[in-house]
Amino acid sequence: MKNKYLILLLLCLMVVPLSAMPPKHEIRGAWLTTIWRLDWPSTLAKDSVSTEKQKSDLLKILDRLQFLNFNAVFLQVRLRNDVIYPSKYDAWTQMLTGKSGKSPGYDPLKFAIEECHRRGLECHAWMVVVPIGSDRQVRELGENSLVKKRPELCRKIGDEWFLDPGRPETTDLISGMAAELTRSYDIDGIHLDYIRYPEKGELPDRKTKAIYGDGLNLPNWRRENINRIVFAVYDSVKVLKPWVQVSSSLIGKYNDLTNVSSLGWNGFAKVMQDAKSWLHAGKQDFIVPMMYFKEEVFMPFMSDWKKDACRRPVLGGLALYMLNERDWPMGTIMNELNYTRLINSGGQVYFRTEQLMKNVKSCADSLKLVSYRCPAVFPPMVWQDSIAPASPRELSILQDKNKLLFKWKAEDKEPGVTYNIYMSNRRKIDIDNPENIIGCRLREARFEMEIPDDFLGDLFFCVTASDRCHNESLKSNIVKVRFLR
Repeated sequence: MKNKYLILLLLCLMVVPLSAMPPKHEIRGAWLTTIWRLDWPSTLAKDSVSTEKQKSDLLKILDRLQFLNFNAVFLQVRLRNDVIYPSKYDAWTQMLTGKSGKSPGYDPLKFAIEECHRRGLECHAWMVVVPIGSDRQVRELGENSLVKKRPELCRKIGDEWFLDPGRPETTDLISGMAAELTRSYDIDGIHLDYIRYPEKGELPDRKTKAIYGDGLNLPNWRRENINRIVFAVYDSVKVLKPWVQVSSSLIGKYNDLTNVSSLGWNGFAKVMQDAKSWLHAGKQDFIVPMMYFKEEVFMPFMSDWKKDACRRPVLGGLALYMLNERDWPMGTIMNELNYTRLINSGGQVYFRTEQLMKNVKSCADSLKLVSYRCPAVFPPMVWQDSIAPASPRELSILQDKNKLLFKWKAEDKEPGVTYNIYMSNRRKIDIDNPENIIGCRLREARFEMEIPDDFLGDLFFCVTASDRCHNESLKSNIVKVRFLR
């Protein structure tokens, strides 16, 4: 078994320099962490000047991700019983203003979604589910804390508080939060985190089991409780907006493998997270196992996820933070990225955004120059909808000094349709080649670009439309533009 994965590792190392192009369909995301202001915000909103600085700091992050050809932001919107948007369930987080329960004077989530979409990035609302904070955080929230408002749902281990997944009302609470987000915002996804039992200590839930246990043993009952929450969230989202994607970040090791031990740290046995059953039931649009370990362990557990993915994307959660904390070389991350492509997993998500902003060990350069040198679009959600939108028509291009001005007519009137622009030196434009993409996920039927110095001779352009489930239309009419020195 070890020899098998050694051979695959060597293949990965060979594929990196030899690969002709990155895949066109790939999810490329970053977890944007708000708890403790790890990634954002670095500035507290205390007056108009600091509020604008808080906004501009977020825009710098989004600009960076757009430049690096990412296509998704997983923005932490629920931290520990506190949120970055106005909610009937949770209070404003102190991470925005320095004071729990205080509004920053604007809606950060609405602002983030609009600015993500302006840059062709999807915005997925990242919710921490079961943990609800330490004693100190509970005190700071005061009467807004769930410990005060819903004490029957709260359980304590040491000085940390958690929701009790065994209570049916907990399922209603979390699915209600997901529905509130879906109903109120033009969000692209709901992303569940800490959707599991606590890993340290024993949750005091024996009384709950005595009432709701249904004759199951304790581990199976607990797994069913987590399953119930996940299923309810999925259903509550899909009934409102079927195109909104539901995903989860998971413990990177599902369970022990036949020839590789999880060393006691896995989702299924340790924290009652039976995520493969969520895939088998069709209750996830993609999953993101947190694969925060090196190649010889990464590969067998990543392969294990892929073989049970039920044709859904399994994104490798890659540990950029280990470049700092464990002094990993960037080559380790690149090898793991390349392995996700070798097994056609569907993409990658990075923890954390800070490393990309600071270009730690040239991580951003490595992605931009090699692995993410071309844009990518999301894989179609064919299990939700497989019908492509109508093609755009009447594409026209006006050359105005050093700019190209694109306009076309949107044939499909379905809300949320976006557009992709392709260019080639051949009349028969290959839209399967990501090297031909010059613009993607555009929200308006027009586009403007500066003419690069290397445009010369006859070049050909076309436009396609994509729906909210990422189905892509056929090409529009082809337009030729001649560039002269």
